[in-house]
Amino acid sequence: DLLGAAPYARAYELASAIAVERAECSYLAGDLDEAERLFVEVTAEARTRGEKAAICCLRLKLLQVAGRYDEGVSLGIATLALFDVHLPEGPGAEAEIGAAVDAEVRAVPVHLAGRPIADLAHAPLLTDPDARAVLELLADIAPCAYIGRPAIFPLVALKLLNTSLVHGNAPRSCFAYSVFGFMCIALFDDVEKGHAFSEMSLGLNERFHDASLRGCLLHLHGDHIHFWRHPIATGFPFLEQGFAACLEVGDLVYANYLAFETVWQAFERGDALARVDQLGDRYAAFALQSKNEAVRLTIRLEQQLCRNLMGRTRDADSLSDETFDEAEARRAIEGASFGCGVVFHDIMRMILAFTDGKPAEVLAIAGRAEPVLGAALAMPIEATFHFYRGLAAAVLAGEAAAADRRPRLLALVDDAIRRFDRWRAWCPANFGGR
Repeated sequence: DLLGAAPYARAYELASAIAVERAECSYLAGDLDEAERLFVEVTAEARTRGEKAAICCLRLKLLQVAGRYDEGVSLGIATLALFDVHLPEGPGAEAEIGAAVDAEVRAVPVHLAGRPIADLAHAPLLTDPDARAVLELLADIAPCAYIGRPAIFPLVALKLLNTSLVHGNAPRSCFAYSVFGFMCIALFDDVEKGHAFSEMSLGLNERFHDASLRGCLLHLHGDHIHFWRHPIATGFPFLEQGFAACLEVGDLVYANYLAFETVWQAFERGDALARVDQLGDRYAAFALQSKNEAVRLTIRLEQQLCRNLMGRTRDADSLSDETFDEAEARRAIEGASFGCGVVFHDIMRMILAFTDGKPAEVLAIAGRAEPVLGAALAMPIEATFHFYRGLAAAVLAGEAAAADRRPRLLALVDDAIRRFDRWRAWCPANFGGR
């Protein structure tokens, strides 16, 4: 108000800075509507593509907390186009994405140029402002893509990596290296390389003294990488330190990711069900406070699974009780395009169906979940999906009535066995019992 009418015309830099600060304060205070209004306003007034990119990065965080992941991908793609970086979108995008991913994969060894992974931490610094803007945009699009549009996530991640390899290191390069680390595990079956990239990125982050990204990197290491090589229980310090680091810098996005994933890892670790339920209370309260309803409902589903297994839900095949409506929660999660919540719920349903002696239902749910399984890429729950699908297929293959379907069922069993043979070699402590 002190700037009077037409503040951007009178004092553009000051007015823009004030609007961005107000938007960030509104976001941190949970007033997402006001933050969105201010971001739209200041974007319309921005004079350069660099300014538009910086505002877009902030707005993408808002859209993630609001559960508007698909919208975030579209916004990021449109902003990248200002820098002549084009990602496929719309009809026919799937084939274009596949071709683009193949091209980026082929480019990685070319850009690495024989450098050991550890040496990347000592690469020259990125100095090109446009390349830095592209790097930061890709880094903020990545979580939206992972959750809301998984098909495009590998392309975003590979472009992130190649941008750093070509132009040099910046703080966001740490994110590029960590994401590529878990892609090495999830897509290329190379756990050693994946772990090496993640550890290098954590060390590079310390060299940059960049607290803003620390929680995110610990999340990637703890939720997607560490447990493939080490007992799952030993990864909880990464999760706890990551959550604390996110809170320290106001990173509500990755704090919420750590919230629902930490609860699930406690379940996978074999904690007492009542203890997992209690842990869920803590993280569900945080998600409520930060107004991430999709994450809160995902945590509540995790809690309801524990309560079901303790005999405290309405029926053996239901996650509902007097205080929670499973179908309503699913609709809300789908409405938020929260792919992680969708696939987590499907896998919980697989567990319930198998426990209730319904292997055919397990496979039906697995068929529905498989197209969106990318939203759980390289998480412990991905292995759980293949475990229960393989078990259900084995049960059905042994039934006389399944003779005509036996080859397909045995193929699913063989797929699960191959996966767990590989994972058991990586970490017997986590996968030896399966």
